[in-house]
Amino acid sequence: MQPIAAAERAYAASEGDGAPLSVAQFPGTSASDGATHLGAQVTVDVGGSPGIFEAPVDPTTGIPMATSLTWSAAGWVFVLSSLPEMGYQQPLGEAELVGVAAGVVPTEAAPQNAQAGW
Repeated sequence: MQPIAAAERAYAASEGDGAPLSVAQFPGTSASDGATHLGAQVTVDVGGSPGIFEAPVDPTTGIPMATSLTWSAAGWVFVLSSLPEMGYQQPLGEAELVGVAAGVVPTEAAPQNAQAGW
């Protein structure tokens, strides 16, 4: 289910712009609305809100192929995703994503008529 266009925001750095990190934001009230379900889930604290950290692992190397952190605040679900890119051999780890999440602050409540979920 897709939210209305005005209620979805996304950011992804262009090539060569720092760490391999993207941010998605959409209406919702539960971190599980944004969980990828691609790896083992670990519950983490994200500024007093429950969050879900996931890291699907390459079965041949045991190295995480990607990581994500999902949490909700002010009627929004936030998803930080990290994929290895040029210059980075591994995605950002749990502590790094939680650190970034601490600086992500909703500046407005989600639109009342927006559909929840991706």
